[in-house]
Amino acid sequence: MEHVNEKCQLCNLSGVALETVTHVGMFLIFFPQRFIKEIVVEETNNKLENATNFGEFLRYIGIWLIITKACPGKMLHNKFWSHKPVSRKTGAPFRLHDLMSGKRFNEITQALCFTSEDPPQSRDALWEVCKLVRVWNANMKDNFVSGWINCLNESMSIWTSR
Repeated sequence: MEHVNEKCQLCNLSGVALETVTHVGMFLIFFPQRFIKEIVVEETNNKLENATNFGEFLRYIGIWLIITKACPGKMLHNKFWSHKPVSRKTGAPFRLHDLMSGKRFNEITQALCFTSEDPPQSRDALWEVCKLVRVWNANMKDNFVSGWINCLNESMSIWTSR
């Protein structure tokens, strides 16, 4: 479907529904849920002793969002499950125990798998996420119309005229 001279829009969501959708609801619109449930969760479960489910996996992603927002750059993620007391000199430590134990977070991280396919013969460093990218793009095409004017992030300016 081609969209010419249209305003930015979410397909299948407008009016009051669009005004009242939560951040989680918006995330789930853009997130390729079926792929995550059928490939990522299932393949990750093949490597886990205690299986995860879609809800726990969403929590896992949410924790990564908290970590990357709280401390952009390099920081060991195990620091987010501190047992240290609050101190005037060092401040309040991060504590994500109420969302997921640090042990469980590490288990999922170590078992995380984005494909059910075997490695290709070629040397493609991104082969494990290629299908996820294709599914993401198809999901975006089904759910989002960017409109006739797009604003590129300024980090893309190095690609101008190339």
